[in-house]
Amino acid sequence: MANLEQTLTNAIEATRSAQRFYGLLSDSTHDAAASSFLRSLSLREGAHGQAVGVMALELTSQALPPHAEHFIDGARVDSSWRTVDNVSFVQAVQLGIDSSSHAALMYEALADSSPPAAQELLMVLARQQEAHVALLQMLSRASKARARWQPRPLPEGGFPQVLRDAVMAEHAAASHHAMLGRRAADRSTRVFLQQLAADEQKSSDALDVMGLEAFDSAFPARARPHAAGAKLFAEVALPPSLDLHMALEYGLLAQGLGVLMAEQLAAQAPAPLAPQLQRFLEDQREEASTLAVRCDTYRRAASAEVRSVPAHELKYILEGWWKRESDPG
Repeated sequence: MANLEQTLTNAIEATRSAQRFYGLLSDSTHDAAASSFLRSLSLREGAHGQAVGVMALELTSQALPPHAEHFIDGARVDSSWRTVDNVSFVQAVQLGIDSSSHAALMYEALADSSPPAAQELLMVLARQQEAHVALLQMLSRASKARARWQPRPLPEGGFPQVLRDAVMAEHAAASHHAMLGRRAADRSTRVFLQQLAADEQKSSDALDVMGLEAFDSAFPARARPHAAGAKLFAEVALPPSLDLHMALEYGLLAQGLGVLMAEQLAAQAPAPLAPQLQRFLEDQREEASTLAVRCDTYRRAASAEVRSVPAHELKYILEGWWKRESDPG
């Protein structure tokens, strides 16, 4: 039986190994949608790894071993994927399914041979991997899934319209997450989704302010119709009642789209806005890590200790101005 500290190092290194592998595959494929999707998987693994690192600080005061046990490297990914050149989008989704399935089994095996203090953590990681598999299986059946990950060039009309579309995308995601909260299986899951909605609305407001200050009256009043769904997966049929694991994985999936959108904004921004949008991109990447840590906090907290988002903030998030802006004419 590995001791607590070695088990924690094993779990952290497993996420880092998968993060590196997804990153390498992303850089090696010419399929833009596959590359973007693989970057989102890498982002997710980084978020989970940071969350485990935070939990390690709470579980032990001892220094963690510098290296994982030898079997951890590659345990998350079937070796046959290492010889695939120029991965397609369909292959990338299947890789995510295979890798997460391997991970769930690996974390369960680690739990069986670990001290009690680590067993609960490892079983939580296993359940999160299973939730990720379920989401990716839904994604693999969705005919429009590939288009979600295809980077979009600037349209005719220039950057102000793209920025207005991003304002709408963030607000629509906020409203969607708040509505998902009504389907939550328990209070902790509901509040997690409400807080996720509040974070999305904060991003929407920040982009709106940037646009108004930079372009004034030239900042478009309306987003284009497609913008409301830019960070959402309407084609993925979620279960009627979401638990915290599924809520986290859905949030991380959407956050992957958010980071891709922020990368496009930062790369195409006019010079006066470039520093602000670069900071916005960094905030979006950090939000993924925050999501994973917050999920664990809500999972372990007693129901009464989880603080809800204030009612007036939820009302603001759920206002329908974004629907009116998406109407033609």
